Amino acid sequence: MTRDLRCTSDLFQTGVVHLDKAAVFLELLPVLAAMRLSRALPIALRLVALVYALWFLQDCVMWWLADAGRNNLWISHIALPVTTGLLMWAFSLWQEDGVARMAFRIAIPLYVLVWLFLLWRVERLDHFSTYASPLACLLLICMAAYTLVTASLRSRETVWRQEWLWIGSGFLLYYGGEVVLMPLSNILFAAHRELHFVYQLFGALGILSTLLVTWGILCAPSHSISADLTGSGARGGSLLMAKELDWQRSARAGDILETRDDGSR
Repeated sequence: MTRDLRCTSDLFQTGVVHLDKAAVFLELLPVLAAMRLSRALPIALRLVALVYALWFLQDCVMWWLADAGRNNLWISHIALPVTTGLLMWAFSLWQEDGVARMAFRIAIPLYVLVWLFLLWRVERLDHFSTYASPLACLLLICMAAYTLVTASLRSRETVWRQEWLWIGSGFLLYYGGEVVLMPLSNILFAAHRELHFVYQLFGALGILSTLLVTWGILCAPSHSISADLTGSGARGGSLLMAKELDWQRSARAGDILETRDDGSR
C-alpha cells in the first residue's frame, strides 16, 4: 500500500527498492484470498478486497509513469475518494447500531465534498496530498477504532476468530502511519531530501497491515458459517418449541371437551 510513490524518474531510481515493492505485490494477497472464498465472503470483505485490487492497479500505473519520467502524484489524488469511500462503507457494514451505521455512510458524501473543495482551492496535483489524505486517514482511524471497541464489547464469541479484529487492526496500523507519512513526504520532497527511509518504514507497515487484513478475510468464512448454523439451529429450535406448545394446547382443549361431554352424559 504505497500510494504517492515517485513523481520523477530520478526519484524512482533512488526511491524504495525492497520493502516498498514487496508491499505493492503483497496487495494481491487479500484479493486472492477473497477470490478463493468468494461464495462465502460477506459484502464488507468484498469491498476490502476491491480496495486492495484498486491499490495494486494504482501503484502499478504510478510506477510506470515514474519510470517514464512523468509526474504520477495526480493519480493518488483522484483515487483517494474512491478507496476511502469503499472502506467507509465496509466499516459501516460492521455496525449493529443503526445510528453509527448511518453516520459512517453520511461521512462518505461529506468527505467527497471536502475533497473536491481542497482539490479546487488548496491541493496541488503535482505534490503529495497535504490535507485530503490526512483527513481520510483520521476518519478511517476513528472508524476502525470505533469498530474494534464496539464489536469487542458486543461479541459473544472468541474475539480472535472475528474478521473485524484483524482487518480493523490492519487498517488502524496502516492509516496511523500514513497520517504522518503524507505531511512528512511533502516536507522532504520540497526540501529535495531523500525519501528512501520514509518509504522503507512505510513499506514495512504496509506489509504487516496487509498480512493482518488477509488473515481477517481467511477467518471470515468459518465464522460466518458457524454463525449461520447457530442461527438456523436457534430458529429451528424455536419452531419446534412453538409446534410442541400448539400440540399441547390442542391436546388440553381436546381433553376438556371430552370431559364436558362425559359430564353431560
